[in-house]
Amino acid sequence: LWRLLNGEMKDIEPKVWWIIIGRNDLVVHGCSEEVVLMGILRIAEEILLKKPTAKIVLNGMLPSVPDKEKLKETEDQKRVKRWTGPNMWASIRLVNKHLKEFSGKHDRVEYFDPGQILVDRSAKKPVVKNMFINKSPSTPTPLGYKEWLDAISVKLSKVLDTKQKKE
Repeated sequence: LWRLLNGEMKDIEPKVWWIIIGRNDLVVHGCSEEVVLMGILRIAEEILLKKPTAKIVLNGMLPSVPDKEKLKETEDQKRVKRWTGPNMWASIRLVNKHLKEFSGKHDRVEYFDPGQILVDRSAKKPVVKNMFINKSPSTPTPLGYKEWLDAISVKLSKVLDTKQKKE
């Protein structure tokens, strides 16, 4: 945000601004869902304000998977439980829900749900697909990155096609 407010986007004119931020603030730095969401939305609002023709895609936050085998100390257990446990997954889903709602209220903003690739929603309770997400650190596997980037390419093509049709 500081960079956007201090002139660093002045000469930048991408066709689409793809925003993938917030997870480290939530997971590593322990910021609340509200603070993370406000930061992401403030950046989107600044781009909308300063770039009146900009199209923005808000990439939902990636899911987390706990790795109980790598825990060594009680403090590690507490930290990993907070970062990747049910509360973190609930926090990530809450932020993503609000990002999707925000995109629905702005015609130049779209939401991209990485969960469509990385999460199995066929069961009663959504579960992260282990073949797509590493346990430690909780990042995509090579296959997960491939699937995610393939889905991003499809979404980006649709966003660009929509933009061109309006011009």
